[in-house]
Amino acid sequence: MLAKRDTMGRRLVHATAVGVGLLALTAMPAAAQSPSAPGSGAPPPLPLPPSMMGDFSADLMPDLPDLSTLPRADTEDDDRFVIIHSGHTSGVYYLAAAAICEALGATFEDHRIHCAAERTTGDPENAAALKSGEAEVALIQGDDNYRAAVGEADIGPARSIMSLFYESAVVVSRPEVDIAAVRDLDGLTVNLGPDESAPRHLWSLLSQHGIAPKPDAIVLTQYERPALHRLMCEEEIDAYVDWIGHPAPYIGRTARYCNARIGGVPWTETVTDLVDRTPWLYRTVIPGGSYVGQDEPVKTIGTRATLVARADTDAEIVYHITRAVLSDLERFRGYARALRASSLVPMISEGNYLPFHAGARRYFDEQGLPAAAGVDAEASAGAGAGAGAGADG
Repeated sequence: MLAKRDTMGRRLVHATAVGVGLLALTAMPAAAQSPSAPGSGAPPPLPLPPSMMGDFSADLMPDLPDLSTLPRADTEDDDRFVIIHSGHTSGVYYLAAAAICEALGATFEDHRIHCAAERTTGDPENAAALKSGEAEVALIQGDDNYRAAVGEADIGPARSIMSLFYESAVVVSRPEVDIAAVRDLDGLTVNLGPDESAPRHLWSLLSQHGIAPKPDAIVLTQYERPALHRLMCEEEIDAYVDWIGHPAPYIGRTARYCNARIGGVPWTETVTDLVDRTPWLYRTVIPGGSYVGQDEPVKTIGTRATLVARADTDAEIVYHITRAVLSDLERFRGYARALRASSLVPMISEGNYLPFHAGARRYFDEQGLPAAAGVDAEASAGAGAGAGAGADG
């Protein structure tokens, strides 16, 4: 358990909803933290830097966290700490981890667990951190949850807590690029991100089944997400692909400032067959209105974002995480637009191929919620077919 003060202090450079900018405010005089009355002579509050503003839309950012839940010099001896490894601040994993910390903060006096969202590069880094023991709690994609359950991937002694939302495949292209299918990207400049990134894995899956061009049939670039809206506006790239929760802040910037098109992976016969044969894959929908100019729902495919913990993580911490999220799900949904479609039954029944952590099972048992002791991956083959259809809509 990461209860040492020096370890926590070092990690809180990345803590909770808005990271460094927020912690900087806590060191300012009280007058500078509160709106000043006209004529008071007090300096106005400092604005957050643009890099922390996501999609520049308040609706895409979580509420600011309750600073009272952050560790203090006079912290009680029985206080505990949890760090949730998440993803880029431009994506949805970070928003989801911050939302979990907000939910824990709302019941802080019940458990005295301090929570922080750790910025990471996403799923591959989180899986490695679970394996090494650096991470106790992290978000990973449902396909990695499955592969770990069947022995195809090693992420250490990991256990499921719950799944959170669908990560839906998206194709974002310049407005003049007219594509009806992913194969239409043949010969164009397409960003797939760095090696081992989520877009690379998505493209590999699609190209193996003839749904997307082979990597050598496109002009491949490897830029990170934060640079993509600028590159598309400057016509340096024609398109990029990803699978992610929606709406995602960095895609929002591309749609807003570059008039980008938002597409998916249409439900062709080939795609439907792929979903039928892939336990962790679902037919999903990017809701209409997720992005500027995208008024209609977009049919696509996706997996689940899952919250997992190492088996040796304090069961009390995992119990209170589970309880804080599921006991007031309506409040949790309100922290970020990408969480609005979260629903109790799929959060337990979908994407959790690893056995449930003892702390999560304790809450399920208390509430009489059915929860398998880990899904039999072989028996689950084909169970994903259509299970997520319309779930994001």
